[in-house]
Amino acid sequence: MSEKLSEIHKRTWTPFFNAILRGDKNGEVRLNDFDVQSGDTLILDEWNPNTGYTGRSIKRKVRAVFPVDFHRFHSAEEIQKYGHLYIELENPRLAEAEKLAKEWRRIGSSEVHIGSIYGVRLIRCANELEEALRGVGDEK
Repeated sequence: MSEKLSEIHKRTWTPFFNAILRGDKNGEVRLNDFDVQSGDTLILDEWNPNTGYTGRSIKRKVRAVFPVDFHRFHSAEEIQKYGHLYIELENPRLAEAEKLAKEWRRIGSSEVHIGSIYGVRLIRCANELEEALRGVGDEK
């Protein structure tokens, strides 16, 4: 039996909040001081260190959680000197789907009424988008 899913509030500074809002950042590096599991909802409350909470929030479903012991891989001195990076890897299927969706919006919003050739392209884009989205996030 699975555990009950939770909504978890965490604060995030404005530059990171905006990157998530734009879709440029889709992950978090966090201190492992709270319980979180796949399927939970993470509510990120925008935080300005000079003025406090801004009142803006973003809700995102937690896709996966990977606990990491940074000291297992690096000494305390190396961690202090260099810190850590958050590196987000592109999902090629999702990137293709986003490209197709952008093309679909472009054609559908301004050109589809011009003639049937654009309608055919729109249907092709829809089919390609559907195909590209099949299995997105299923990589193990």
